Amino acid sequence: MNREAKSQTHTTTPLVSVVILNHNGAAIVDMLRRSVDSILAQNAGPVELFIVDDNSTDGSDAQVQALCAEVDATFLSTRDGPHGISAARNVAIPHLRGEYVAFLDNDAIPQPGWLAALVRAMEADESLGEVASRVMFADKPDIVNSLGSVLNELFHGNGVGIHQMLEYVTIPDEIMYATGNGMLLRRSAIEQVGYFDDGYLYYGPDDADYGMRLWRAGWRIAPVPDAVVLHLHSFSKRQAGMPFWDGRNRIRMALKHQSWRELPRFVLRDVLHSAAPRQLWYYLRCWGSTLTHGRGLRALLAYRWKHRGEPAYAAMFRRFLMPPQRMLVTPDNRAYGRTHEPLTTLVPGEADEAYLYHGWYWQERWANWPMRWAMRSASLVCTLPAGPQTLQWRLLPRQGAEQTVLTLLVQRWSTDGYTTVDSQRLTLPGPPGIEPCSVTTTHDLPAGPYRLLLVADAARTENGFFPRQIGFGLAGLTRVEGS
Repeated sequence: MNREAKSQTHTTTPLVSVVILNHNGAAIVDMLRRSVDSILAQNAGPVELFIVDDNSTDGSDAQVQALCAEVDATFLSTRDGPHGISAARNVAIPHLRGEYVAFLDNDAIPQPGWLAALVRAMEADESLGEVASRVMFADKPDIVNSLGSVLNELFHGNGVGIHQMLEYVTIPDEIMYATGNGMLLRRSAIEQVGYFDDGYLYYGPDDADYGMRLWRAGWRIAPVPDAVVLHLHSFSKRQAGMPFWDGRNRIRMALKHQSWRELPRFVLRDVLHSAAPRQLWYYLRCWGSTLTHGRGLRALLAYRWKHRGEPAYAAMFRRFLMPPQRMLVTPDNRAYGRTHEPLTTLVPGEADEAYLYHGWYWQERWANWPMRWAMRSASLVCTLPAGPQTLQWRLLPRQGAEQTVLTLLVQRWSTDGYTTVDSQRLTLPGPPGIEPCSVTTTHDLPAGPYRLLLVADAARTENGFFPRQIGFGLAGLTRVEGS
């Protein structure tokens, strides 16, 4: 008998089925236990809990089975059938009794109120077939992992708001698809759309495919910012061979969801962007696997025939392929700025990663200056001594702007988080010249750890399939004592 967090007797609160997926999670089994404890403590009403092991080879299947017995959850496995994330979801579906179905990975911990927020959103709008959690990085819980996700024309995907500080993310009313880790599905939508596509091998874009199928079936998808999940981020995807599976599964999505007229253009553009000469054999392997594995081409043709006459990919999802919702390339700064190092002189590209916290692109050069472009908001962390001091900034305005206005927020760290103790306005004239602008700010602060947050008045989004959002640039920072 599956455990239910609360009795269903004399209540109209809908039953929710929660499914956690595990693959080779022995190293993070304690995190999985914390996730289970959090789910059983949710205040969303009756809950039935399932944990599905996807053919683990590290012994975590036995650990998960023991955990299920301990908390009276249901253990399921893909051991005797197809493997992969889609197969793991599909193993659970016939057993689910809930009106709503939530999915989590083994590297995520839902926060208090998570499930109730998701259910409220569904109950308030019957047109929603799926909703997305606000997933935050576990090691940087003020930085967004995703509020749902979006694909570009070449079926590369990224999380909505990923690697950005929550306060400066524009949260859309609708999203292209809910990221699989933390998504909630309406049972009637599952019954209409069907099972997940296990043709996406290993850990692939099953969530993107399902979201597109939901939209085509007439359902809407939206984010729920109040439903918070902390995520270790792609623990299972760190395994060998993942780049191949990512490329292979992306091609399968294109063959499945693009019209016959769109496909030739996709192939041409994808070859130009994805198949450099040294990678051509690797790229051809992705195509070969897509067309020959299992039912391969036959299954794709069967899907296309069943859905003939539906709008082309570009027409169906046009709003998500255009600003402001189109996919952005965002800088992955998760490994940066984990400690507050004493600030002396920061030169981009020269051991600066100890100071960078979020929002900074890769190191490059502007004329003779090493520099990094930043998104609209970006921050540094450091330790500052007590007393008066000067910060000498070398900054670049964004291209195409007559001037760039920045707000500098000096935020002091405590166990409760960062608190703003100083705010200054910085104006950078004109588009960037040969040299960066030199800007001086003065401060008189107690000693301690700080975050220096820079927020531009606006940002420029680049063109192309993989655009960046550019707010300003940093070419250096020096602290001068005793000013």
